[in-house]
Amino acid sequence: MEQSYYDQGLAKIKAGDFLGAIESLSCAVREEPENPQVYYQRGLGLFELRDQQGAIADYTKALEFDPQYFAAYLARAIAYLDSKNIAAALEDTQKATELNPQSAPGQQLLGLIYKQQGKTQMAVSAYQQAANLFLSQQDEANCRRCIEIYRQLQTLLPPTPADFLAQVKQKISQGKSSEALVDLDWILQIDSQNAQALCLRGVVYSQKGDQSQALADLNQALNLAPQDWEVRMHRGVIRNLVGDGLGAIADFNQLLQENPQSSEAYANRGFAHCQLQNYRQGIEDLSRAIALKPESSQYYCDRGEARYQFGDLAGAINDYQEAANRWFQQGVTQSYTKALDRIKTWQQESADKKLTLAQQLAYLQLNEDPQPYDDFSVTSLELQQQLLDMVGGNRLIAQRLIEIARENYPDMPEEWYWKKVIFDLESEQDSQD
Repeated sequence: MEQSYYDQGLAKIKAGDFLGAIESLSCAVREEPENPQVYYQRGLGLFELRDQQGAIADYTKALEFDPQYFAAYLARAIAYLDSKNIAAALEDTQKATELNPQSAPGQQLLGLIYKQQGKTQMAVSAYQQAANLFLSQQDEANCRRCIEIYRQLQTLLPPTPADFLAQVKQKISQGKSSEALVDLDWILQIDSQNAQALCLRGVVYSQKGDQSQALADLNQALNLAPQDWEVRMHRGVIRNLVGDGLGAIADFNQLLQENPQSSEAYANRGFAHCQLQNYRQGIEDLSRAIALKPESSQYYCDRGEARYQFGDLAGAINDYQEAANRWFQQGVTQSYTKALDRIKTWQQESADKKLTLAQQLAYLQLNEDPQPYDDFSVTSLELQQQLLDMVGGNRLIAQRLIEIARENYPDMPEEWYWKKVIFDLESEQDSQD
């Protein structure tokens, strides 16, 4: 059976005989003047012969008979693009992708047009979608090609606000406060309501020592983003620095209600308690922070400082020694050296205090007041007996040691003084052993 002109045209296109294909398809047009596929195929042949206008005319004719002809829209878009009519090419490609959103070539062509228009972000999105569609069709070569193109395009994109703020954070962590401040001022000139930028500028001002401006920025950021965890955390830190320990504790209490596993909130609340000279609570909070994040050397140092202020010199030394060991293992030489210097200072102070205590005991034993002292009712019988046993039952010496502890550490709970004296005596006995 003899082939139809249409079939002959298809065969000749497949064989690369485009002139012959156009001749056969022109005969087919006379036989089937309302068949959109005939016009579409002849348009393909004309395009291959670089007759873009003839191809566009045939694709247009095909679309007159079938307005939903996806392939004709895509082919005409390519012809328009080849003719430098980018606007028409974009319109046809968008229509094609509306008709068939899962068309990988359609998305790829859309990416190419956006790229030529300089719409880089839109081009990246289109190429990414095309790559995913080619991947789902197991077309590895085209998938890789689209990935390569959109990765190249991504290098041309300006940073997004989030990316830009991430770069600013890096500058802050590197100590480049002045550069970070310039960047943040620029962002806030464009977007004065950017809570993250205000928060970071507050941090920078704090680093520069301007705590008043830092707190103003953080308060404004919190008004804009009242639920932002980072903003509230930083405001608590700044409140500590300006001496508002109670305000800082209120901020950290709220954060810990929302996330009781936040080591950072516990550590900062502990610091706030220490600012208020509530060292016992500060040590408890720092201990919780260490339990949640035991790898943090800084938390050990912070607790060491709190213990020192509380009068637990041995505990302070132990905490700094733990931090020093960790920094040594991590190769953080500067922090390790500073920790060792702190330990040496405290060890000398500990030795001096032990000597003073031994001298006091000797003096009191030589100058004993014959009058008995009986008012030990303010503390537990167990602590009374423990201290009396350590000083040979001499109540006057025990009372004098308590008085000395009160002078050295004012405003502490009564039993704390007894425990402190007992601790110091035990430490002295251990060093003599």
